[in-house]
Amino acid sequence: GLWPEGTWYWLMGDGAIVREDRGSGDRGEQKFVLFAAAMGEAGNPDGVWNFRRVGGVIMTVENPADEPTSWRVKQRVNPVVQATAKFGEPGQASDSWGEAIVRWSGSLYVYGVRVSADGLNKSLLLARADDATLAEPEEWRYWTGAAWSDDPHAAAVVAEGVVDEFTIEPLHRGGRDELVLIQSEPMLGRRILARAAARPEGPWSEAKAVYEVGEVTGDKRLMTYAAKGHATLSREGELLVSYVVNSTEFGQIFADAGLYRPRFVRVGVERLPESRRDNE
Repeated sequence: GLWPEGTWYWLMGDGAIVREDRGSGDRGEQKFVLFAAAMGEAGNPDGVWNFRRVGGVIMTVENPADEPTSWRVKQRVNPVVQATAKFGEPGQASDSWGEAIVRWSGSLYVYGVRVSADGLNKSLLLARADDATLAEPEEWRYWTGAAWSDDPHAAAVVAEGVVDEFTIEPLHRGGRDELVLIQSEPMLGRRILARAAARPEGPWSEAKAVYEVGEVTGDKRLMTYAAKGHATLSREGELLVSYVVNSTEFGQIFADAGLYRPRFVRVGVERLPESRRDNE
């Protein structure tokens, strides 16, 4: 296999349906390319969360129109995803890729996250691909802040203060197309944050709080995270946003069926931040 025994996949990454261009107008068959984190033990068996990212995986589903139980899946190690340090080892900065994928102006834009060595700050990165190269990070072009490069190490930060799980989606608002990023507040904060940009590389707006999760107030065992937008499921003038409420006490999760599953809130688009322009 690709990984040592005991490794599992965490589907925090995004995916996209692609068609390989075969020339002469033949767009080929649809395939589904999905990104995931490969997880393993962190070396801290007494900790609440004894796991860490050991790498990344890219899965290509050859027959996505069939039932998932019949999918034919090709897997490969994602060469631009780096492991996080084990418990007790010196911290090291690491990049992960594939957390969000946006089709915009004929290209596919792939977002990544750079985690600082101390794990406290997470920053947004950007690469560009097409249908034929989405599953081949070696062929991507990485945004340096001024140009596109074939070197993943040259990728520049386009926004600070993100988290591992988020969404970036196109949204038509005020007569123009924008991109909206939805995330939970870092460090398990109670607020759901939004950012906006006029194009994939930004500039991105400052994070704006659009909702505060009240369910975690008054119970120190509870936490909220994993906020995401769902533009394709939203009503006109609204953005449907999901989030999770979880507990550090497993017994509480078993006793309360409302925990550790998505909850939803409708956010009016007028509450979302305005996208910035280069001259602002």
